[in-house]
Amino acid sequence: MKTRTAGLIVVGLSGLLTVALSASGQAGIFGVIECVVLEPNAEAPERVQVWGVFTFVEHIPGRGFTGYASQRWRGYLYFTLPTDRTKVLNAQREWADLKSVAGTKQAVAFGFWDRYRGDKLMTVRNAAAKPAEPDIYNTDIGVTKLSATGPYEVLVGELFKLIER
Repeated sequence: MKTRTAGLIVVGLSGLLTVALSASGQAGIFGVIECVVLEPNAEAPERVQVWGVFTFVEHIPGRGFTGYASQRWRGYLYFTLPTDRTKVLNAQREWADLKSVAGTKQAVAFGFWDRYRGDKLMTVRNAAAKPAEPDIYNTDIGVTKLSATGPYEVLVGELFKLIER
């Protein structure tokens, strides 16, 4: 009986660890989304404007995501669909997810970039900038909600300070 109970505890703890790891996964952008504009329309979006405050997470080969970029930006990200046609549907689903959290003051992690792979850091445009030359949207783990407490407490707090300005 003790062996079975111990086995169940190990399985349960393994499940908790898996959830914790996937929640901190491979997203490259952290932000609080205020508004999402799908272009040309919501039914078949080809581009998206994601308005809010943002920071980027850096990926170090062999060590995963090890820290945050020291800068935070307010404005909008402008994306186009990925060139890999197999990722288009995932990108559109993620854009819909971003739209669903817009205006809720929910911090999220989404997208992916890797400077070691040659990815260009996304451009955060200010409100006066006209949408032009969108960045390619790279998908990874989807949109992950970030808690205001725990491992991302300081970062999420800094993003909320920008929202309040």
